[in-house]
Amino acid sequence: MANNDILSAYDSGQRKQFRNDFQQVARVSFELEKHYARGQHDLTRDIRKFEEMLKKFSKKYGSLLLKLAKAADSLRLRIFADEKSIGDFFANCASRMAGLKAIGLTGFNQAEATETEKFASLAEKMKDSVFVTYSDANSGTSTLAAVFDRKEKRVEILYQLSELFSTNSADFRAIAFYGLQKVDARLRIDADMSQFGFVEIMTEDKAHEFYDRFNPRFPE
Repeated sequence: MANNDILSAYDSGQRKQFRNDFQQVARVSFELEKHYARGQHDLTRDIRKFEEMLKKFSKKYGSLLLKLAKAADSLRLRIFADEKSIGDFFANCASRMAGLKAIGLTGFNQAEATETEKFASLAEKMKDSVFVTYSDANSGTSTLAAVFDRKEKRVEILYQLSELFSTNSADFRAIAFYGLQKVDARLRIDADMSQFGFVEIMTEDKAHEFYDRFNPRFPE
């Protein structure tokens, strides 16, 4: 991973293991969502197994909570960071990533980082949500959005699916930042992939090939 500003405390092996575990989970989630929306198969057993895997993932990576939201015709993977407020999320994570360009409270680019007073004023008003834009020579342009969930009492990271497979994206770096804070290395996530017949173990090359073809956004 290039430009590991907030991930620099972790060695390449730790980062690679998290990336493999997390991206496999994201792939299963996408496949389940796709099949569920089509309504052609009974996915009850697969969904139950996946929810158990999410519990295991959240136990392994203790500062992240992954949950599956179910509706009549859709599934959605939700990702929560262990922060008690949007202000803490911004101070501890979002503001520390390289290339911070602009922020907003209800949408992107409401205050540029170069607009010192306006930027500071907006940052002080953070409460329910934050929208951050980054522009960096190494990582390119990227965005990050998060909201505070009062039920979970955590910050939910709102992501674009394609960004989860780009290790330089703000979405991925923020998720990895929390994931790597508290790790139980004894737990194996990749071994659980064999439970899902429609999902193959995904190498990085396969991930890029797949998401070059399928580049949807999870419903928000």
